[in-house]
Amino acid sequence: MIGTPITIKNHDTGATLVLNDHISDAQNVIALQSFPSFESDVRAQNQPRQGAHGEFRLPYYYSGMSIVLQGVIVGEGADEGNVWDLKKQLDAIMSMSAKGYPKEYSGNDTFPPLYRNTVRLSFTAPSGEDVFIDATPIKSVSYDRPLKQKFLLNFQVILRANFPHLLIADDEANIETGSIGSISTGIKLPFSVPFSLGEQQIENEITITMTAPGFAQVTLNGSDDGLIVNPKITNLTNGTSVKINKVLNGASRYFKIDGVYQTMTDENGANVQQYSEGDFVLLDAGENILVYTADSIIPN
Repeated sequence: MIGTPITIKNHDTGATLVLNDHISDAQNVIALQSFPSFESDVRAQNQPRQGAHGEFRLPYYYSGMSIVLQGVIVGEGADEGNVWDLKKQLDAIMSMSAKGYPKEYSGNDTFPPLYRNTVRLSFTAPSGEDVFIDATPIKSVSYDRPLKQKFLLNFQVILRANFPHLLIADDEANIETGSIGSISTGIKLPFSVPFSLGEQQIENEITITMTAPGFAQVTLNGSDDGLIVNPKITNLTNGTSVKINKVLNGASRYFKIDGVYQTMTDENGANVQQYSEGDFVLLDAGENILVYTADSIIPN
């Protein structure tokens, strides 16, 4: 994978840069010299047993991913002009917004960035899937060079991703097309199922079948026939649920609960997570029985 082209896109500026691009200009290239590191952390907590040996293990979860890219910038010629130009390109791609305030995303990626102020690394995995991950540089690019070697410059890039796996735009594994999947330890997983629930589903159980665990992207819709007070979605299979303590008034009103992008918004895109109880809905492998309920439904 050292020679695999890796495209880096800065979501703030829209600029792109390709590592390991030996085709465009083999004499002036930014190339990896070691296998890139994609390491997911595990969030683990243990609780001592009072008055007894041992400890209780609380649930373990994957947290973020650390990414390290190490390589070399090689430029043609005896001076360092070409190397310096490539260095400036790499610095620009990895630069963050002034004062830490990123611009609103205005690109047209099929899957918009999961988080603002990030760069996207994308490449074709050795298994053949086109994968990507959004991450934030946690320090400026570091450089060093051997003595008097003006035609090359070693570099190291360290990034941090909030998401613990590489992502894949998967059109086959999920119930719906175009949803995000993930790759973990070489296994392709469906990661989200987008679906929408309206008044006709209230109190009626629905079943969604998954081939592997994942988060749901669910929209809870309102009704023209009355007020839906504090709508709630519950997975009866594993008990995960979320309730939005607000009223849906009209069929054009809705709450979108997105477990992949970790957001809860209304029809205007405004954040409603401060009104929520519970967490994002998790779908288990196999059948999941879900139900849309509300504290009350007040007819017009």
